[in-house]
Amino acid sequence: MIFRKYFDFRSVIKAAHITNQQRLLFAAGVALLFCGQVNFAADEVSVETSEPKEVAAVEATAEATADSTVEATAENIEDTSADGSDTQSMDGSLAEEKPAAIEVEEATPKEALVAVRGTSKGGLGVIVTIDGHAVVLTSLSALDGSRRIVVNTADGFVVPIIGIIGAVDRDLAVLKIDPRVIASPDFDLPIAGVVVDPEIQVKDSVKLTGAMSSFLMQVKTIQGPRYLLDEPDEPVLVGSPISIEGDVVGIFSPLRSLFGALGSNDKKTLIWEPALVPFTTETSWEKIDLQIMAAERNSLNAMKSVILELGSFLGVGGSKSEVTMQRLISAQNRLADKLVSSNERERDRGRGSFIFSLKSAAGSLETDLLSAESTYYNFYVPEIIILMEMYRPIREKINSLEKNPGSVDSYGRK
Repeated sequence: MIFRKYFDFRSVIKAAHITNQQRLLFAAGVALLFCGQVNFAADEVSVETSEPKEVAAVEATAEATADSTVEATAENIEDTSADGSDTQSMDGSLAEEKPAAIEVEEATPKEALVAVRGTSKGGLGVIVTIDGHAVVLTSLSALDGSRRIVVNTADGFVVPIIGIIGAVDRDLAVLKIDPRVIASPDFDLPIAGVVVDPEIQVKDSVKLTGAMSSFLMQVKTIQGPRYLLDEPDEPVLVGSPISIEGDVVGIFSPLRSLFGALGSNDKKTLIWEPALVPFTTETSWEKIDLQIMAAERNSLNAMKSVILELGSFLGVGGSKSEVTMQRLISAQNRLADKLVSSNERERDRGRGSFIFSLKSAAGSLETDLLSAESTYYNFYVPEIIILMEMYRPIREKINSLEKNPGSVDSYGRK
């Protein structure tokens, strides 16, 4: 029988010839994942079952875990055994104790494929081991906007996830699988091999494994941590594993634009093109709270909507969005009414009121965007930078109207 070769950090260091700095970065990532004092699962993520805020006893069957989801909260996870007695929390020695190595038959990426379904989006992932711990590699794009997720194998087993970290500056997420599942005598999760720091060159062929089929793709160029791929001949789900000679080397990160695929031809709003994102020792990580991430997504969507409508209303920035903000429509109607007055003071009052309404509609957008750039998850920073650039001509236009109030008359004659 062929047994899994668990990931050996020392052998990777030797094979990859990486620097001391890279070694420290990778060690820090492993510590973030699995050490007790910084265990991200302990204070960021809880497993929701039929009894909220408690972790039900793990049963290695799809029936027992059918309602399991991941929901990020600010509370610590407490383990509850089948009889209701409390066990050690994930903050304690349970987090520090590594489960015994378990020999399993080596799986192909297809066999280790999982579906990652969220309340907003979804995609695929693949089960691998990192330093002897079972995790799911997937894309942050698959989690974007979802307040909780469910991870399923092909045969319907719901994989209990107890924590999430996301890569900084790349579209990669690691979902930590409850170690009690791995330690269970009924454990039979398929686990694929993974190559850390894969050596991939331009024009290399890689194999993408999808839900329905697998096919080869070619690396056309390298942009930082992203290996841009040829356009696929068929739709590809985000987070699909990409492998070389049967070992996973990364995941599929989809095209990302401020306006989705519809805006992919606009270079100003294009964030990145479809690519392979590898798992490397240079990766830096941040804890992911799905509730916070979903709130940040909703906030960015709201700011984007205001920017697009203001741009369209003022005729700047090239926005063609329909104007539905009642504040803007009312301000335009009031200005039109004031401009027909024969009293110049009334007309000036109408102009001043219109400018005030524009400034009120913009609100604290600029301040909010600057704050978001420094406080939101790194995944959203490229989007925030684009929104700030889109807001710039709006701010300049409002300042120009404020300096020359008579120039607002054209907006009252529309």
